Amino acid sequence: MVRKRKTLPKNFNELIEAGDIVALQEVFTKCELDAYGGYSKTTALSFFNVPDELVRCLVERGQI
Repeated sequence: MVRKRKTLPKNFNELIEAGDIVALQEVFTKCELDAYGGYSKTTALSFFNVPDELVRCLVERGQI
C-alpha cells in the first residue's frame, strides 16, 4: 500500500486561487484527506476561499 503525504503541496493556495477543481482534487490522490499546510498548518477546509465544489468533495470522502 502506498503511503500518502501528510502535508499539502506548497502551492495549494495558488491552486485555490486558480480555481482549478480538477487540480485540487488530484492533490488528494497523493495527500491524506486531513493533510495540513499553509502558514498555520491547517487542513484544506480551513484555507480561505476554498471552492464549494472542493468542500463537497472532501466532505463526501469523509473529511470533516
